[in-house]
Amino acid sequence: MMIAADTLLRWLVDGSLAASAALLLVLALRHPLRRAFGARVAYGAWALVPLAIAAAALPRPAPGQGFAPALLSLHPGVLVMPSTGSTLTATGIDWPLLLASAWLIGGVFAALRFRAQQRGYVAALGHLDQAADGSWRGVGVEAPAVVGAMRPRIVLPVDFEALHAADEAALVVAHERAHLARGDTRANLLAVALRCLHWFNPFLHLAARGFRLDQELACDATVLARHPHARRRYADAMLNVQLAVPGLPVG
Repeated sequence: MMIAADTLLRWLVDGSLAASAALLLVLALRHPLRRAFGARVAYGAWALVPLAIAAAALPRPAPGQGFAPALLSLHPGVLVMPSTGSTLTATGIDWPLLLASAWLIGGVFAALRFRAQQRGYVAALGHLDQAADGSWRGVGVEAPAVVGAMRPRIVLPVDFEALHAADEAALVVAHERAHLARGDTRANLLAVALRCLHWFNPFLHLAARGFRLDQELACDATVLARHPHARRRYADAMLNVQLAVPGLPVG
């Protein structure tokens, strides 16, 4: 159990440091990337975060076998992985096991919080009926949205077409269909999972808003690439329809 706790904590420290470095890089580059290459490239840069965490989990040389063994003394893992002896202190406290337990409790609470937000929003939608175009309509739907990761679906107010001009409504639906085609709700699920896994890392939580904003801008760019002559009408549609859904982790 002690070895497992030590290994888990080293993996968490490595992953958190890698995620923080990747996040700082993305936050520094997202605006220049958007100006130089467009919103879709800027949004794609966020993939560096899970890739950095995955890279940090890869096997690495054992102590003494690296290119610079002296640097091992600076590795953060020494904070949680003593080189010799027992992990029990003089007071009898197994710190690695205690810290691993605290991480697990925090991760569970974070997951329950996100789950409650998701279920609360879905429950507030009330009864939904599927329309001929494949979307779902309900009196509890206040704004167009894509809900769910494994089986994502577009939800619209029951009077959606009555509230908006036909071309404007079509562009809004195109926006939601772009989210579906791009798999954005699955990306949101991965982001939530990483926030639960590294709940103690403030950078992940602070960067969530920027991630979702870049996701929306990339979706806008996808729609405009398909409707290049409707830029003004699309802008009007975005202004007239509330698309931001607060409290919806996966959507």
